[in-house]
Amino acid sequence: MSRGGPGRLPEDSLAADALGQDGPLLAASIQGYLRAQMPVWKAQRPGVETLKVAVMGCVVNGPGESKHADIGISLPGTFEEPKAPVYVDGRLFTTLRGDGIAEQFQAILNDYVEKRYAGPDSVQ
Repeated sequence: MSRGGPGRLPEDSLAADALGQDGPLLAASIQGYLRAQMPVWKAQRPGVETLKVAVMGCVVNGPGESKHADIGISLPGTFEEPKAPVYVDGRLFTTLRGDGIAEQFQAILNDYVEKRYAGPDSVQ
């Protein structure tokens, strides 16, 4: 796995490579969220440990890498407009803009996990 490329990491299933002024802060926020949330999800959502998340710091190369993950985001680089394309299952899902990109991505991620990895008590 190349640095920043999608893949499975044993502890938090996150590939993070953020460049630019705001990218490192956004990536750190998302990575911290995933590290905190993964143990909770593992206890409640069988199979979630196979989740592949790509957090990329380049809107040029990031989309290609994000398409190979279950869910991925390409963060803005130095002096770039604050926008971040989000890919779900290989397709462009939305483009997040402005303040709150990390929080918006976390909400999309939560929704994805809830829908894809049903808990033991859920009815399908």
